[in-house]
Amino acid sequence: MRTILSVVLALAVIYGLLKYFKENALLHLDYNRTFDKKRLYAGQSVTMKVELLNHKILPLPWLRMAAAYPAHLTIKNQKLEKAKGFSRYDHISITSLFSYQKLTKIYELTCEKRGHYTFCDVDMRAGDWFGLETAQSTFYVPNELIVYPKVKPLSNLGFIPNKPDGSVSVKRWIMPDPIEKIGLREYTQNDPFHSIDWKATARKGQMMVGQFDYKADPALMILLNTAHFKIDWKYKCPTCFEDLISVAASMIEAASQEKVPVGMTFTAAVQSAKTGQAILPDNTHKHRVVLLEILAKLSEYNKLSALEMLMLYERIYESHHTVFFITETLTHDLIMRLNHMADAGYNLNVVLLAQCDTLEMLNSRIRIHKPLIDSEEEGEIYVQMA
Repeated sequence: MRTILSVVLALAVIYGLLKYFKENALLHLDYNRTFDKKRLYAGQSVTMKVELLNHKILPLPWLRMAAAYPAHLTIKNQKLEKAKGFSRYDHISITSLFSYQKLTKIYELTCEKRGHYTFCDVDMRAGDWFGLETAQSTFYVPNELIVYPKVKPLSNLGFIPNKPDGSVSVKRWIMPDPIEKIGLREYTQNDPFHSIDWKATARKGQMMVGQFDYKADPALMILLNTAHFKIDWKYKCPTCFEDLISVAASMIEAASQEKVPVGMTFTAAVQSAKTGQAILPDNTHKHRVVLLEILAKLSEYNKLSALEMLMLYERIYESHHTVFFITETLTHDLIMRLNHMADAGYNLNVVLLAQCDTLEMLNSRIRIHKPLIDSEEEGEIYVQMA
């Protein structure tokens, strides 16, 4: 009888310990996750530090952590498993924690694609000494990373260098100053007729125009069109959307480095942000960050059509800005609207990522930048002057 009582008492004690473990194992447990930087460019890496701290005397013989991570992120020397959620992956790690022990782990994350990445849930599961009972809980650990689009020197994108070192000066896109004449050059179809220097034409025997120095007072405006008249365009050209954003980001970076005021209007909706579709030009560091963050958060859904964006720009801004209209292609309606803007005095440039059969309809005062996408170099963009 005494033996039976001893066995019953032992079982009761074990049951009590297991129940106590299940109810308290994940209490007073801290999981902290920090990054050494919160903003970076696509393709760059960030260091992530995970800290675990057991604030109680109860040890954890084994602890399984499944942290949810967005797609397009990789962890060096770690494997991510597909999670149940949309475009989410789990990073699973197993460890143990003694009483009041602190454990620190360092990981290197690489962000392959621009975007606004959020981190929230970590599923925790702790087991007892005998493998009979487990405690489960989900920890809410909010973090975010803002990954800017890939940025390249404009000369690498194919824009014609206009400095001795082979780089591209954004200031050369700003309106010419008719007071400071620095030379002559041959007339091209992109030059307005009134710019012809008739004295030099008579002297040279061919049509010549004056070449002027440039002033940097006006601002640079980027009009980014990611909308398209074909519904399935992003499936026919899966890289076009990101290529358009990468060109815009590269131009913003170049303008910021030269202290040229730059602004932007765009057709796409912005994820997790409350902002209008037009940003006033400025040349401060804070303004540059705002523009790059918007590009990082642009979604594939559009709030405006390209035509609506052009009309919005005309209503808000005067014609003294140098305008770069970045688009995948042009429609007849867009060409008519651009021609109207050119006739109204806007200094227009058009960057195209695809061929357009109706370019001859475009006003001769509009400068065309034709892109070539080299598929052998991972879809990198090369833009050349027409």
